[in-house]
Amino acid sequence: RYTASGYGKNFSYTSTAPFHYLLPGTDAKNLKMDISEGQIFWKNMEGSINSLVSAGKVLEANGTYTIAVKIKPYFTYLFSDGTTGLLHKNPGKTPVGVVVDPVNHLAAAIEEAGNGTKYKLAETLYDYVHRSSHPISDGGGIGVSSASRYYREFSTSGYDETWNASYAGADVLPADKVRGESDNFPAFKAAATFRPTAVLTGTLATKKWFLPSQRDYFHAYDLLGFADRVYIIGRLNNRYLWYGYLFESAFTAVGGVSFVGNTEERFYWTSTDHNGGSRFEASPGYVGTPTNYSWLKYKVRSFVQYD
Repeated sequence: RYTASGYGKNFSYTSTAPFHYLLPGTDAKNLKMDISEGQIFWKNMEGSINSLVSAGKVLEANGTYTIAVKIKPYFTYLFSDGTTGLLHKNPGKTPVGVVVDPVNHLAAAIEEAGNGTKYKLAETLYDYVHRSSHPISDGGGIGVSSASRYYREFSTSGYDETWNASYAGADVLPADKVRGESDNFPAFKAAATFRPTAVLTGTLATKKWFLPSQRDYFHAYDLLGFADRVYIIGRLNNRYLWYGYLFESAFTAVGGVSFVGNTEERFYWTSTDHNGGSRFEASPGYVGTPTNYSWLKYKVRSFVQYD
């Protein structure tokens, strides 16, 4: 189901018999389609398409005609004034983020922190040290959560990992310091100090941007890329099939920077402390959640919680 569309790159479906028979001389511009049942991307679909062709076409006797209808999801955007909505219903507004979790009001920036600069997750003094009060490992253990049960039991928010001092590991930072303000945590600080090119107004102007956790990304690639059973499986160090190009289009359609690729340019740090570090890996056909050493350098994409 993912490969048929080229992982969300191409949209096509040819219906099978029974065919619909029409009288010769019928003008195709008068045809419309009523959809009473069916699914698209596993979501129920119904409604009407009032015009199937862009120009008049008189149907001939004994002719066979195919009408191609492109159906794809609309994405919800966060605009520079702090409002959210569909792009075509908000003319004149400037998108700064794509809504990835409408329940928790999370949006991912359409731009990269530092214009694509790559950062360490943490500086050398924190090598081989738990830098979070919520560390994750593949096997679990005393004081460490299991990657296999990550989403269901142990997932945390990147906002807390960036801005809540209690989420840093013991003796990592002074009690009144957070990783979003520390030079020893370059990826966190890059995410926290990110500002979109567009001028922000309203309540969004005072919101704090943050380095997203794997949980935050889980919501993103489920909502935008329809990842395969991500909440059911819910583990780290796993690859999930998805519509990578569909996910990508949510950002590039408004002039944003793509996540998806086949090189290391698709690697982004998350705030999740999984065996030292954890990256978001966006390939066209799958999205990965591997562990990584904190001294490696990857890109950063900031998230924000809007009103």
